[in-house]
Amino acid sequence: MSEMPPGLHWRTELVEELLKEKQGVKSQFARRRLMNIVRGYVPAVFEYHLDEPSLDKIKWFPSYRGNHIMNKASYKWVKEEIEKIGREFSDLPKLDCKIEKRHEIMIEVTKRYGWSTGKDARVGYTDYKNIDWSFDGIKNRVALEVELSSRPAIFKQCFKFLVGQGLEKIDLGVIMVHRHKIGSGPNFDSVHHDITSVLDALPTLAVVVSGF
Repeated sequence: MSEMPPGLHWRTELVEELLKEKQGVKSQFARRRLMNIVRGYVPAVFEYHLDEPSLDKIKWFPSYRGNHIMNKASYKWVKEEIEKIGREFSDLPKLDCKIEKRHEIMIEVTKRYGWSTGKDARVGYTDYKNIDWSFDGIKNRVALEVELSSRPAIFKQCFKFLVGQGLEKIDLGVIMVHRHKIGSGPNFDSVHHDITSVLDALPTLAVVVSGF
């Protein structure tokens, strides 16, 4: 059991506790039925790690809920569009310029694909003018963050997604980073390592990391 993904471990413990309370109901049927019920409440964060790695997973890292949402027909567009945006970013040597200019360039690209930005992409509503978080882009209940400067900023992006999902403004958050290491900024491998702790603590967070 120690090798189980955290979510599966929690599920199994919960099911066993529930079965203890129902004496005489300990059957394989009851156990399977309970497991199917609790999976909606206790997602197994790293279930997909049980699969063989594929070339696709080198560029995409979904949380359990992120993967579930991406597989819905109404969200099939996300993967294709993010990959198109990523290809445009990859062809822009100007992304190595100063942060302010780089942000302008990225916003220009995302706007061309119909993403709302700035005040139209606010995380939430507040009366305090000094607290005015916005996503880099938002479209059809999907929020986008492009992070090329700081590894710790990944945790802030996850918190913004959590707030947006809690306010029911978005269903999915997408973080875009460089696929390979460039300078001291975050890249896909480092974020893949960092974000697992976030998904462990927040198994219901719907987020996808994309490397371009």
